[in-house]
Amino acid sequence: MPLTREKIFEVLSSVYDPELRRSITDAGLVKKGWINVNEGEKVIYVPWMPTVPGCPMVPHISAAIKAVVEENFPRYSAKVRIREGTPYAGRWNEKLNEEGYLQKLSERLKDGKMWKVLVQSKEA
Repeated sequence: MPLTREKIFEVLSSVYDPELRRSITDAGLVKKGWINVNEGEKVIYVPWMPTVPGCPMVPHISAAIKAVVEENFPRYSAKVRIREGTPYAGRWNEKLNEEGYLQKLSERLKDGKMWKVLVQSKEA
């Protein structure tokens, strides 16, 4: 059975914007229609839009998105980007696409208190 946008979107509901104190799905920072799956390459593309262009939480939220998607769908890798057309998207995406950047950041975040703010179960 192919992986669906709905399943991915549901998983993304556990990622929170700490400033809004809402999930990125409830806040409209990511939309179901933006998510793409490349079955051949086993890649899930997740573009999202921060609340403000220079949001200092972009790397942290992006790292949480990547980690949550890859933990829930281990046969896939996640490519997280700021949605095209968003101010500073090019600059952010350069940083987010640096080899190993999001992986290392998520590992550091998981060791601290910030992870519990960024990733929550829906019951929380």
